[in-house]
Amino acid sequence: MKNILAARRWYEAIRKGASFGAIAEREKTTTSRIQQMVGLAFLAPDILGQIAAGTQPIAFTSEWFKTLQLPVDWDQQRRIAAGL
Repeated sequence: MKNILAARRWYEAIRKGASFGAIAEREKTTTSRIQQMVGLAFLAPDILGQIAAGTQPIAFTSEWFKTLQLPVDWDQQRRIAAGL
């Protein structure tokens, strides 16, 4: 959940014109981490609900997300998550 909240905060900052570098400096992280994780801001609501309830697939972790990235399309996200 911490990474999802950070991703939403980062996305809002980007939307308002902040650069990845400025966000990284403020958040004391790297631009590559922001680029890897910002996609968490676009998770389907039901997947967010699973994460909040702790019922998401066990393989659905921040580390998995950093390397494999989910598409923005919610139906595609659901199919991928169901296969984990």
